[in-house]
Amino acid sequence: MQELYTNSLTAWIVALAIFAAVSSFCLLLKSYVKRRSQRRAVPPTHLQALLTDLVKRTRPYFILIVALWVGSLWLVLTPHHEHIWQLVVIVAMLLQAGVWAGGLVLFWAERIAERRAADASTRMTINVVAIAARVVLWAIVLLVILDNLGINVTALVTGLGIGGIAIALAVQNILGDLFAALSIVLDKPFVVGDAINVGDAAGSVEHIGLKSTRLRSDSGEMIIISNGDLLKSRIRNYRGQEKRLVILRLGIAYGTPAEKLARVPEIIRGAAEKEQSVKFDRSNFTSFGMFALGTESVYSVYKLSYAEYMNTQQRINLEIYRKLTEEGIELAHQPPAVTAAPGDQAK
Repeated sequence: MQELYTNSLTAWIVALAIFAAVSSFCLLLKSYVKRRSQRRAVPPTHLQALLTDLVKRTRPYFILIVALWVGSLWLVLTPHHEHIWQLVVIVAMLLQAGVWAGGLVLFWAERIAERRAADASTRMTINVVAIAARVVLWAIVLLVILDNLGINVTALVTGLGIGGIAIALAVQNILGDLFAALSIVLDKPFVVGDAINVGDAAGSVEHIGLKSTRLRSDSGEMIIISNGDLLKSRIRNYRGQEKRLVILRLGIAYGTPAEKLARVPEIIRGAAEKEQSVKFDRSNFTSFGMFALGTESVYSVYKLSYAEYMNTQQRINLEIYRKLTEEGIELAHQPPAVTAAPGDQAK
């Protein structure tokens, strides 16, 4: 260490003073930002919250090494010591960069969870993705540090690549479901509580997990669908459905007088228009069927829950049946069934 004494006493004093000034300023600034954030009366903006979080994550070792580096600029170092010192500074900067980048990932995950995740399962999905991102991030930081220390990382990267491919092939279905869960959380084609229809399965969403989503059908059983299969299917979501279109087809018995047959559309119109939530469209005598005279009526039921919609449909049907009975209009023995829009099959 004899060569370090080639610097003058003044240079050492200046270097120590600069080190003390820089380290003190940075530590005091960090302490001030922390106190300021605790006393803030108004909620911070996202940018202010992010900057505060990054300042809090600044490690003391990084501050001290940066202060030492600034102070060392006033000293004359031998090439050997300068090289060692550069490696120390680079490693410290990479470690601190990893801490900051990990903080950005966590900050992003927390904001996504606050804004878009309404249940524990989606929060868990976001947290798992954040953990995976931080693992990948620190693996990259470690490789860069080893490379700067003169260690050949080519073989290591190659081995990791081959191992990663083998693992990915082994768990590709799990990874597919995991990324599908992330897509569901971010894109939100449905949330917990929505009534959806997927292929031949229909029900209310009870849980969105990392690998599968659980539906509770109208009959009570639990339907479990993997997230990957779920996103490959056509999903019908009935949340916020404005209206349900009803197509009512009735078969009137042959032998019904034309005057009474002409009354059928009027009866159906009257029954539908009694309901405030119903908008009547049309009702017509449409066909001469093999067993019945066919009529078709169309109306819409607006902004009702499924239970209220069914009660409305029941009142309309009872009113139609009552009026047809009073008029002496006979329905055919095998009338076509009432059909409706696809949303009528799910709550």
